[in-house]
Amino acid sequence: MGIFAGIENVEVRKNTKYVTPGKYKCTVEAIRQGLTNEENKPYFVAELKVVESNNIEDFPVGSTMAWMTMVKKFKSYFLKDVKNFVATATGSDMDEVTEEVVELVSGEEQPLTGILMEVIAYEGENKTSGKRFTETDFRLCVDA
Repeated sequence: MGIFAGIENVEVRKNTKYVTPGKYKCTVEAIRQGLTNEENKPYFVAELKVVESNNIEDFPVGSTMAWMTMVKKFKSYFLKDVKNFVATATGSDMDEVTEEVVELVSGEEQPLTGILMEVIAYEGENKTSGKRFTETDFRLCVDA
């Protein structure tokens, strides 16, 4: 087999923008984890397809957004972000999210593909540095 065996079975990666302030309903397209190229630091990313949006300038219906967290200064913040996302997306209690669960949802099987989530994003500010960032809350959408 050549280096490009299986190329016909893969989807091309799109240029995806990160979440900006707004309120959205999205379906999960993919969840990945890995290491950054430059600093070899762990990351976790969810690619989300927009089905409703109040920020059509940045994310019209049908567009794709990415929510990403990575290890920076404190690994605990990264782990808290991942745990919160996975617990919300799976409808689990926080204490049910284990390393194995995160590996499963971000692995080859992609069991969360297609679930519907509400994404509420707003601008926050670091109290020490004054640096602005986007804070994101997730809610699992369930049928009434």
